[in-house]
Amino acid sequence: MSSFSSINTALSGLLSHRRALDVIGHNIANASTEGFSRRRVEMSPAGNQVVPSMFAKASATGTGVKIDGISRIRDEFLESRALREHGNLGRLSTEASTLGRLELTVPEPSDVGLSAQLGDFYAAWDDVANSPGDSAGRIAVLQQASTVASSLQRISADMRGMRSSSLSEAVTMVAEINSTAARIAELNDGVARANAAGLDPHDLADQRDRLIMSLSDLAGVEVRPSRFGSVDVTLGGTSLVRGSTSEQLKVAEPDPLGGAFVGTGLDRVEIQWATDGYPASASGGKLGGLVRSLNEHIPRALTELDAVAGALVVSVNALHTAGQGLDAVADVNLSFWDPTGTTASTIRLSADVVDQPSRIAAASVGAGALDATVAQRIAALHNSSTGADALYRDMIGRLAVETQAATRRVSIQGEVTYQADDARLSVSGVNLDEELASLITTQRSYEAAARLLTTIDQALDTLINRTGLVGR
Repeated sequence: MSSFSSINTALSGLLSHRRALDVIGHNIANASTEGFSRRRVEMSPAGNQVVPSMFAKASATGTGVKIDGISRIRDEFLESRALREHGNLGRLSTEASTLGRLELTVPEPSDVGLSAQLGDFYAAWDDVANSPGDSAGRIAVLQQASTVASSLQRISADMRGMRSSSLSEAVTMVAEINSTAARIAELNDGVARANAAGLDPHDLADQRDRLIMSLSDLAGVEVRPSRFGSVDVTLGGTSLVRGSTSEQLKVAEPDPLGGAFVGTGLDRVEIQWATDGYPASASGGKLGGLVRSLNEHIPRALTELDAVAGALVVSVNALHTAGQGLDAVADVNLSFWDPTGTTASTIRLSADVVDQPSRIAAASVGAGALDATVAQRIAALHNSSTGADALYRDMIGRLAVETQAATRRVSIQGEVTYQADDARLSVSGVNLDEELASLITTQRSYEAAARLLTTIDQALDTLINRTGLVGR
């Protein structure tokens, strides 16, 4: 290597390590920036620049160092795992939240809950059985029945109101997903343009990946690399974002709920592609949890509550219509509950007995006004294994178990997600200790390159200005 080419070697070291210092400074400045991925300057030896010719001479040591590029340090496997775990956590958290809210609509055990009210209702019948001719006991039966009906109607209204608010939340969430997908497509385009122009696209890529993580929380998406540094985002195997274009989703209710939920009168909620109305496989993230809550958890609770109301109406009416009130002629074949209202939202007292306590059928037909056979049988329904009380206890027990299990799953998934994030950030996050060590190493390399340049300058000064002057 000639002395003059050594200047280029030293200069390459100065420029390369100055660039490395800039990158390290950028890493340190963004150590606390959410979603930032640390950078690293990739260097390699600059090879001999030999043009084949008769008099070309190859350098024996190379021509210094060159920068191959700046890498964004990320582990794609860990990133994919974090996306998947965030989607699972979003879904489980939403389901657990829904079950918890359902549990709040039926606060049990409680002295004023529906279970206690049913107990008071049957106890009132027991009081009538003890004093069939006492109007106070009959009035108490009507009052307790009105309280039970009001509670069933309130719980049903609360559950339906919760479903309505969840549906509105799903619509809002889909709008947010559409907006985020469009923004990711814009950043994809920016990354591709920056790469084509030879500019640094990493800050744009960090913004895009942070939005993708948010999108995974919402809908549970997957990512695969595409051309020019862009990525494709898929939802259930179908592209939500492809390059610089994005698709839109919408919330639809295409048909009534079927199976065991037919009686609720609710429509099935479905996430569809806005372009053709084809169903989108949105089973992950918060949106997936909402859809499952809308189509399963809330309808199931409503169905079980309707079963409680239906059992109460059918079992009491079956005995009541076979009895008689105080008037052995007029007070026969009377319904206690309106037979057309067999759901929690429609249950109500029959017009046969409303404000008419004397018409309450406590006696068997023909047994006399002071007979209490029917009242005793209705009071005994409290202990029936297939009655309203038993169904309500089953409903509360199932809801409590499901809520507890869902909360436990969220706790476990939260720990798994934390570990996935921790592993991901251990690779892509900025470690100040490592950066400071790199800073010192790079600083020393820069100083050495500067010293080399000074040494070569001194040698050339001696060669040019002092050769031939020795001994004069």
